[in-house]
Amino acid sequence: MIQTHNHTAQIKLINTTFILLCIIISACENRSRLSDKANIYMHDSPSFITIIPIDSLAHKSTNHQATTLSQGELLLLDSLLETYTKDTRGKFAADKAGHPTLNRELQSYRRQYVPYQVNNEKIVWINCFCGSGHSNWRRKIVNMVDGGSCYFNLTVNLTRKNYTYFIVNSEG
Repeated sequence: MIQTHNHTAQIKLINTTFILLCIIISACENRSRLSDKANIYMHDSPSFITIIPIDSLAHKSTNHQATTLSQGELLLLDSLLETYTKDTRGKFAADKAGHPTLNRELQSYRRQYVPYQVNNEKIVWINCFCGSGHSNWRRKIVNMVDGGSCYFNLTVNLTRKNYTYFIVNSEG
């Protein structure tokens, strides 16, 4: 009887250890993935995304207050933007109808995020463009006339999880 009890205790200990090890490994992998994803938003990274503070803009509205974006909000923005650009039947599809076609994958655009708050709602203006001819794009807004689907922007309300002011540049 004592041997059976010791054997059962050993099996429980092994199972518990295995489960804890799996949890730790899973947590480390998830943290690593989040960390990798969040690194794309750093000014010095080679990524195609940057965050520009609203205070650095010359023409900001007086009711726009500077804010930051958390890692979770950056991931949410990425997800929302992916959903919007792939929409073929909903509101975004209808809004895209009057503009040149976005015929590129979202990852092929460089993106500038300008976060701010208005009436306790977090808003992000997103400026998307292709090409590498904009050397200071990480710090200054890229403004282009024409350019077609290579240049588009929209404003995303993170609080409400919707967007407004979608614009694709004309073909010129």
